[in-house]
Amino acid sequence: MPSLTSGVNRKHRVLWANSYCPLDTSSGASISVREILNQLVIKAMEVAVLGATVFHSSFGAEKCKTIFLM
Repeated sequence: MPSLTSGVNRKHRVLWANSYCPLDTSSGASISVREILNQLVIKAMEVAVLGATVFHSSFGAEKCKTIFLM
């Protein structure tokens, strides 16, 4: 079994999984999470996001219509 302290230096990794769309511009929570994750990337962490296309409001989907072809 490999040692957990093998001396390998690698980036901290974060997986953000959420049922809401992180691109939702009408949700304060989505906007905050996007900013937090961006700051983690700036701090040299590896960040992956798994999100759905559930929006807080239809207004939050306006910028994403061309991406998701709604």
